[in-house]
Amino acid sequence: MLNRRFSFTRKPHPKALHLLFIAALLALALGTTPAKPVQADPAPLAGAVSPGGLLNPDGTLDTTAGFQGTLDLRGWEVTLDGERGPLFKPASRLATPTILWHALPNLGLAAPFGGSSSVEALAVSGDDLYVGGCFCTTGDGSVTDLGGIARYDTTTGTWHALNMGLSCFMGCSRVNAMAVSGDDLYVGGAFYQAVGGPTNLGNIARYDTKTGTWHALPNEGLIELFKGLHALAVIGDYLYVGGYFDQTGDGSLTDLGNIARYNITAGTWHALPNKGLSFLVNALAVSGDDLYVGGDVRKHW
Repeated sequence: MLNRRFSFTRKPHPKALHLLFIAALLALALGTTPAKPVQADPAPLAGAVSPGGLLNPDGTLDTTAGFQGTLDLRGWEVTLDGERGPLFKPASRLATPTILWHALPNLGLAAPFGGSSSVEALAVSGDDLYVGGCFCTTGDGSVTDLGGIARYDTTTGTWHALNMGLSCFMGCSRVNAMAVSGDDLYVGGAFYQAVGGPTNLGNIARYDTKTGTWHALPNEGLIELFKGLHALAVIGDYLYVGGYFDQTGDGSLTDLGNIARYNITAGTWHALPNKGLSFLVNALAVSGDDLYVGGDVRKHW
């Protein structure tokens, strides 16, 4: 085992001190290569002094300081430089992360009548986590009328309904995708109206997080009868929407090919080049000015 400390009982000549350190480190290395860091002993050393206050900016020991005593090398790496002698630097130690699972309050979220519930989308706005999927209440039934979407206050640890959420033609509404742009939360999935709010949503809606109100997008959204909208992504003033659709709800814009661009500022829908893509779009991701698209996509038209 290496004895990793240096002791001085008198003040040596600076050059002698320099050579003493080199000789001591070489002797302590026990056959290791000179460039290999010497790790500090974790055991505490009585009366030892950390080298931190005795170093020059380049990591060499300041031989003019007149230090006498023992150097404690715990937490330091020491390498040997043929020209400058011992070089000191703090040891690189990465803290072991603590990884734990934590349940959210109220037993999470649940579908009505013991049906199958799921969470399909998450989005963060400020201190709030928005959760979308297929559910109507919290797991313990204490918060009801969620309608496929809920707000979780990460500060207080409480669930909140968004004006009774969204509804579809049959059964539980489903929220598949969410994207945040400023104070607006865009929500896509399989639904046709906000409960007690705007109708003819066409599977997509805007929720104002400041006023807590739902708003329809122009042209009655996007027509999708079976699979719903699956992906949303924001680049600047544009919201990109992916799913399984070919036209806006009012039929004014066609040949969308399962992907469309919505101009948030102008409030207008636009087709992408080449009539979009041939089949279901499941995922969108943004990198700079590029939009990456994934799904059951075989070709552009």
